[in-house]
Amino acid sequence: MNQVIYKIVNAVNDKFYVGSTNNHRERFRTHRNKLRRGTHHCAHLQAAWNKYGEEKFLFKVVEMVPEGNSLQEAEDRWLEEHFGKAYCYNAGKRSGAPWRNVAPENHPNFGRIVTQEQRRQIAEALRAHYAQSYFNHPRVGKTHSEETKERIRAKKKQNPQRFWLGKIRTDETKAKISRAQKDVPKKPRTYTEEGLAKIREVMRKNAREQHPADFDAVKKKFPSEVLDKYDFTNAVYQGALIRIEGCMCPIHGVFSQYAAQFRKGRGCPSCGALERALSKSAQMKQSWASEEGRSLFMANRTNVASSAP
Repeated sequence: MNQVIYKIVNAVNDKFYVGSTNNHRERFRTHRNKLRRGTHHCAHLQAAWNKYGEEKFLFKVVEMVPEGNSLQEAEDRWLEEHFGKAYCYNAGKRSGAPWRNVAPENHPNFGRIVTQEQRRQIAEALRAHYAQSYFNHPRVGKTHSEETKERIRAKKKQNPQRFWLGKIRTDETKAKISRAQKDVPKKPRTYTEEGLAKIREVMRKNAREQHPADFDAVKKKFPSEVLDKYDFTNAVYQGALIRIEGCMCPIHGVFSQYAAQFRKGRGCPSCGALERALSKSAQMKQSWASEEGRSLFMANRTNVASSAP
């Protein structure tokens, strides 16, 4: 699955909820089910859903996060930019700490009394965490001499941004660094805003120019049963390689799908899963109706049971 940043957008006023996932179909299904039940953790989004109705909300993927990059850091950049604005439904500023910066009365623990035993457990857990982080640091227990500190200060004053700029490592030093880093897992690569801007500029420069066809022309190629079953009033078409957003299923609500799948007579993924389940059930019933089918089924079941550990 791809790492993505997604939005749940209110089509009436363009307000949105932003999140991240590596399985956006499952995450969209989870959000939709909780909102329908009225149990979503984001009270602001739940209230808007109740007020405007399910058909007014679109689920969109807005950024693909490359493998190896931190999905949490990517979501935090979005929250840093949009949290606290009138158009953002999110309650917290950090994906890892979703209730940070929330108004006290909106926090789920507001007014809750923490017992002395719970406080002791929390304190012990925090002490263990910080002690582990401290003792894993390579310079624990080591101190610089005053002479060394002075040399470091002088070097930093000369070039505070790039301490190693212009400095040449010896072969012995390179070999020592290589041995130290061998078989050590690397942290996900991070990019500065300037670096990302350069990458995007190069990608735009080298990308082929896209000319999406008119959606009305695309819809003409859909079978009549697809056009009769699904509502494309709020659909957003951006090209053949991008899912059509905002399609409406009369049973499962808003979904997205590729134009090629519609041309094949397919559509809502949830409807497809239901049809496959019914087809499988019918096949099994038909097979069980004959003596040969029952014997084959029981033989397969016996083989599976005997091969289990």
